[in-house]
Amino acid sequence: MIEDELKKLKEEYRETQVPPYLIYDGWTSVRTRLADRGGWAIWLFARRIALAVLFLALIFTGVVTTSKAAAPGDFLYPVKVASDNLYAKISGDYQKPVENRTQDIVKSSSGQNGNLDEAIKQYENALDQSKTQVNDQRSKEEFKRTLEEGQQQLRQAQDENNNEQDREKLQRVIEKTNELQGEIKGNRDSHDDSQQEENKKSED
Repeated sequence: MIEDELKKLKEEYRETQVPPYLIYDGWTSVRTRLADRGGWAIWLFARRIALAVLFLALIFTGVVTTSKAAAPGDFLYPVKVASDNLYAKISGDYQKPVENRTQDIVKSSSGQNGNLDEAIKQYENALDQSKTQVNDQRSKEEFKRTLEEGQQQLRQAQDENNNEQDREKLQRVIEKTNELQGEIKGNRDSHDDSQQEENKKSED
């Protein structure tokens, strides 16, 4: 019984005439609809991606802004340090992280807030990163002035600190800063000597 019904439906299907508009324009119509649907899907996907990126950017900006007030040892302090390092790479101002880490040491030493050991650690990292990036003579002179000013602040913080252990830690930081100043001065003297030799050769 079922087979007879299926056979009958098959015969009716074969006898059905295809409308002329489907013969000539059927595929064009389907392709247009598919293209419209695909374009809409792509636009919707791109819109969602853009909103997600904007949302993440707003969150990141808020975190970075909040981290500006973070003290050494705080949860957001690494974000503060990372944002300063990123600024230095983009702007080329490698003195800024050193200045900020110096202030962190001064505040931590005075007992305002922050962990002194963490502040010293990040200060030393800033020194190491900055000295490898300062190449031209002008940048070296600016870096040397930054170190001199920072050293004065560190000495003042040491004088105002009554904790003997903290004073010893600050002394080590001051000595390292002084050593780096000597390295920069030595490089400058070597540069001056080389320049004098070149001038002498050109005169001969």
